[in-house]
Amino acid sequence: MGREILWWQRRRYTCQPASLYQKGILLLCLLLSLCLLDLGGGEMLWASELRRIVTFQEQTPAAVQEEIIRESGSEILQRIPLLNAIVIMLPGERAAAALEVLTSHPEVESVVVDSALSAQSEGRIQGSLVTPVEDPELVKGGYTWNLRQIYLDAVKGKEGKQGGKGVAVAILDTGIDPFHPDLAGVVKGGYDARAGEEASDYIDRNGHGTSIAGIIAAKAGRKHQKQVMRGIAPAVTLYGVRVLDDAGGGFVSDLINGLSWVYEHPEIRVVNMSLGFYQGNDLLYRIVRMLYEAGVVMVASVGNSDTHIGQSEGADSEGADSEGADSEGADSRFCVSTAASEGADSEGADSEGADSGQDCG
Repeated sequence: MGREILWWQRRRYTCQPASLYQKGILLLCLLLSLCLLDLGGGEMLWASELRRIVTFQEQTPAAVQEEIIRESGSEILQRIPLLNAIVIMLPGERAAAALEVLTSHPEVESVVVDSALSAQSEGRIQGSLVTPVEDPELVKGGYTWNLRQIYLDAVKGKEGKQGGKGVAVAILDTGIDPFHPDLAGVVKGGYDARAGEEASDYIDRNGHGTSIAGIIAAKAGRKHQKQVMRGIAPAVTLYGVRVLDDAGGGFVSDLINGLSWVYEHPEIRVVNMSLGFYQGNDLLYRIVRMLYEAGVVMVASVGNSDTHIGQSEGADSEGADSEGADSEGADSRFCVSTAASEGADSEGADSEGADSGQDCG
């Protein structure tokens, strides 16, 4: 009995070629996993096909607006009173009939698709486009190689020393982690602009928004790999506006609602939008124009590679300055969010798995 090898022990220590049956099972599992991944990505697209933003004529009472939506059989997802708009979900197989009902009412100004949007993915620009810094000089306030990269260290005078003091910046993204040590005392508040979520819950559970917040306003002093870094404007006040979910996805209506919230908070003077999409609408352009005319500076990323510039509509709205990862020729006067480049270890405020310096957008 002592010399007997049980069957599971034999299989454990014996390496045998996989049988045709085993190979078939493995292939089936692989195909199923691919199908599940496809379903995961397709769900957002399916929802986008049924989601609409209905805009009503001015002076149309809210009760009348809601009655028209109910008549169409659609579900109300979110109201945007500032723009006389309601975000809806069409009733599946009756979508065409619902659209006919909506467009038949003279009170309805427009019905547009609520397109999907997403956070700009992390990326790096070519090393030939950057100024290498082998041994960053430690100065009061932290390492500043990242500031020199965008020529911000050349800013002299009172404004340069203040580092954004007195300026409120709204980051429209996955939210912000206000408890991050690099952002202590920087985050004043925020808003969850997403349909169906608690308006006061702007906490970042993805990391992208906190990453952007660190690039902008990280406080110097936290040691990381024997270095300390600081954001480009550590004296600003931040507001986290959650327009993307925990996976970094969302809809244009969430962005519009977030911008509407900013418009209703005149203390906010700068907006950073590190996200992208491929189909905008007149309602988005309207709120961007309203903010522009109110004197709000809007900065929208266009991706972290110069080859991406102009390919998405995130930065294509009139009144919004566009930014990507820094390259030669960038005008630092309009830089709110910038990125580190290949070969440089960047550090701002990072949240679970998110390095604040890698992604401008």
